[in-house]
Parts: sequence; structure tokens; C-alpha cells
Amino acid sequence: MKRKFIITELAALCLVFAALTSCNKNQFPSDDLSQGLDPSSGAPIAFISDNAFTKAPINNAAAIQDDENGFRVWSWFQGTTSGPMFGTEGTQVKYVDGAWTYSPLRYWINGTYDFAAVYPSSVSATYAPVSGNSVLSIPSFDVTNQDDLLVAFNNDIDGSNPELDKNGALPFSFNHALSCIQLRLNLKAEDFYELDEDGNPILDEDHQLGYATVTKVALRNVSTSGSLTASKEIEVSYEWTPSTTVGNTEFALTGTNQVSITYQPTDCFDAGMLAIPQKIQDGEGELYMEVNISFPGITSEPIRKIYNVPLSAGSAVVPQWEANKKYIYCGEIDQNFSIEFAVTTVNRWEDKTLGGFIVVG
Repeated sequence: MKRKFIITELAALCLVFAALTSCNKNQFPSDDLSQGLDPSSGAPIAFISDNAFTKAPINNAAAIQDDENGFRVWSWFQGTTSGPMFGTEGTQVKYVDGAWTYSPLRYWINGTYDFAAVYPSSVSATYAPVSGNSVLSIPSFDVTNQDDLLVAFNNDIDGSNPELDKNGALPFSFNHALSCIQLRLNLKAEDFYELDEDGNPILDEDHQLGYATVTKVALRNVSTSGSLTASKEIEVSYEWTPSTTVGNTEFALTGTNQVSITYQPTDCFDAGMLAIPQKIQDGEGELYMEVNISFPGITSEPIRKIYNVPLSAGSAVVPQWEANKKYIYCGEIDQNFSIEFAVTTVNRWEDKTLGGFIVVG
């Protein structure tokens, strides 16, 4: 009788263990996903190995391939079981000897993959299905270092027949997740120059009667950090939550970075300043500029001016900065040294193919 009870008890324990094992397998599908580490399961998962995109639009920005930390990639796998193929924290991908490499190497297995990638690789992010759509969440990103936050998605990839480029690598199209702020200035021609009968400035032998040198530009009293939720179905979508704490992003322009402004509109940066997407209307944000205005042959010392221009001022103000868009603020300095911003234009960043990667904007 006692022996029968022991056998019955052991059988019950085996059933409980089997149920726990089954539950554990569904929650942590290591058996199925570990096939992705088996070279016999299929071709290796590779990324386009070529020169990479630039990492920021400001002057003297290096290329990502020169960043020893590379970028980070995630993948959510749907097969007999589901889970993160490249780990919950993603996998670092570096540019080494002319190729994008990572470790341990993963191999294609039967099932469907959704991919996401982020630059910089130091960004803390999570990637997982939310309501049937794979969502990339970045809890906090600070823009004061002016790193270009780039995100990329490649969804619904068939592991048995992946959509690869001619080099056998998975293609990514990166998108700018930040806003780009461009400042364009000029001296008012009719105030600073003698005009001919056609209204064109008459220039002296040095081709300038007056010019201005921009020595500092800043975005002040704006959110310099925020949290991002990004996903892709047909197009990439962004939902930014800017921090309530405001700060400044400043650039001191010295040496070759100084910008000389004449009667012709001139960009104060090669491409612009990076900013967290946020509401502008009714805000306290402002453009801050330090400018030296010179008149060769008239004054020996430049006239130094400091400008504080509210971002919410004027009828042409945009209500908010959005991700993956460039905002061009056009300003004109008159003879009284006051500044007026006539029009704010909104453009998509230009598409650039830089190596194998595409930065869309």
C-alpha cells in the first residue's frame, strides 16, 4: 500500500515537472532560438558591409564606421516559438576590416523576423511586440552631445528565404529620429550695400562692404532629452515625450568653423543642429546668437551684437519640431542691427546613400 502511494506521488511530481518544463519552454524558447546559433541551420545573418553613414549633421562629424562601438541590432523571431533572436539588450555590430561584424554569429532558421537597429550603440532600448506590431522603445536620449539618433527597421523577413541584397546581407534604411534646426542669415542688402539700377549690390574690390561673423549659436530653454517609441508598419512612426526639464544646446564657432555672412543668405552650419522633437508654440525656447558685424575701411573694430530670438514669435512659427524633419529659420540683419526672421520653412532631410546604408530624411 505504501509502495503504491510512492509510485502515485512520483507520477504526480513528473506531471508537475512536465507542465513546468512546457511552460518554461514557451516563456524562454531557448531550444528553438538556439538553432540560430547552429551553422547547420542556414546561411549566416549578415549586414551590408560597406562605408557607413555620417553620425551627425554638424561640422566635423565622423562616420559611424569610424566609431569603434558601431550600432546595435535587435530581432524578434516568430516561429514554432517566439522570442528575441539577438538578445533582449540587442547585439553590438562593429565595422572591422571593411565589414560589419558581431558575435556570436546567428544563422537564418525557418520563421519570420522583425529587425530594428539603433545608433549610437550605447543607447538603452527595448524591442518587442506590442499589439501585434514590433516596437522600439528608448526610455531616455540626451541631445546635448549632438549624436545623430538613427533608427532602422526591416520587418516580416522570411527566415527560409530572407530578402537580402546582392552581397547576401540584410539591408537597413536608417531614419533620423531627431529634428534638424538650420539657421540661415544675411545682411539686408539695401541697408548695407549701394545698389545698382537693377537692385543688385555694388561690391568693392574685396567684394564686401560689410559682413558679419557668427561666433556662437545656441538653442536655449528647450527640452534637451526625451523618450522615444518608434515602430514601422508601412512607414516609420515616432512618438516623442520630451523631458519637462529644459536646457541649452550651444556651439562656439571658432577658427574654420566661423561663418561669414554677407548680403547672400548663408547657413550657419553645414547642415544644422540636432534637437529633441517637441512643441514650440507658446514655449520659452529661443535662438541665441553672438555676431560680430564688420565694415572694412569704415570701422577698425567689429560691432558685437547678441541676439535672443523667441522660437514662438512671428506668424510663420511652426507649432512643433517633428522627427526626421529639418526646420530652416531665415534671419535678416538690418542697418540698425536688429534681426527679423521672415519665414520658417520645413523640409525633409535629403536622402543620402553613404556606403551600404541609407539614411532617409
